[in-house]
Amino acid sequence: MRKTCVFCVVVVATWIALAQIALSPIARAEDRAVVSSGFSGSTPCGRVARHFLGIPADANCVKITWQLTLQDEGAAPERNSRQYKLVARCGHTVPERPGAVEEAKESIEIKGTWRIARGTKSDPQAIVYELATDDPKRSAAFVKVGDDLLHLLDGERRAVIGNSGWSYSLNRNGKEH
Repeated sequence: MRKTCVFCVVVVATWIALAQIALSPIARAEDRAVVSSGFSGSTPCGRVARHFLGIPADANCVKITWQLTLQDEGAAPERNSRQYKLVARCGHTVPERPGAVEEAKESIEIKGTWRIARGTKSDPQAIVYELATDDPKRSAAFVKVGDDLLHLLDGERRAVIGNSGWSYSLNRNGKEH
């Protein structure tokens, strides 16, 4: 009986490994659906976004306008040539005009590398785009919600919750619904 159990474990492990090999080209094709694309959106100026962008906690910031470009030069599997460029602008409150938000005149520009990973707190198979900076303490991760939508994740890989004015989602440029 013990030999039978060992045999079953070997068969199941082999089957799982073959399934992963068979599915990996599909996963890679799905991963590539976002490359060389631009995404934009307006988000609240919350803790996770402030940290990634280097915005001080006491800065007058209500919203952030994001322009994210992901580029993939078709590199080898390690994908070291995946670059991104992010331009962000803070929205400041306007004195004596309740509810009014004015865009900052200066923008924040970040360039770096990005990679594809798997898994969020709620979905271990979710596709995640991880953006790295020169500072290892500052990075960001976005879950791919659909072909045209990315959503910011916190440090525990949970979707960051927005407010009544803005979410933490970025939409693919040129896609209006």
